[in-house]
Amino acid sequence: FLLKQGIISVCGFFLNTLFKHQTQNGPMEKKIILWTKELATGIAWQDFQHRQFLTFTNALFDDFFKNKGLIDLEPSIVYMERYAKEHFSLEEQYMDMLKYPETKEHKEQHSDFREFVESLKQLERNTTVEGARLCNKINNWFAEHIRVTDKDLGAFLNDQGQK
Repeated sequence: FLLKQGIISVCGFFLNTLFKHQTQNGPMEKKIILWTKELATGIAWQDFQHRQFLTFTNALFDDFFKNKGLIDLEPSIVYMERYAKEHFSLEEQYMDMLKYPETKEHKEQHSDFREFVESLKQLERNTTVEGARLCNKINNWFAEHIRVTDKDLGAFLNDQGQK
């Protein structure tokens, strides 16, 4: 109960902010997060996969707004599980192979994301709270993991001659 109550208060702020933006500024654009040079790591496969995740994210956010916060979590869970398996596995192989000094911390972030996806399986489907929680987590993932952690990995891979 306390966990759900905490999620409701955090997500309530998130929802109010987003719906307020939508009301004040008209319908949301389909692309909530735009691909910018700031997101690019310079590693072709990594940037390609990040762009795919961005496309998923924008479709999810668009669905979230069109349905006033009610989204079907199941397809999102399936997609994120596949993404985590394929993308994280490839990053982790490069980190291990090239002895990336921040491997432990980077893998911990991947593990946290996998745990988040697992936690969604235990919760109610099609709820505004869980939709907001999912959108908020993915938004934070782009803000922190891809813009910072993966950028550092990309710089390291570039220094090791990877493209």
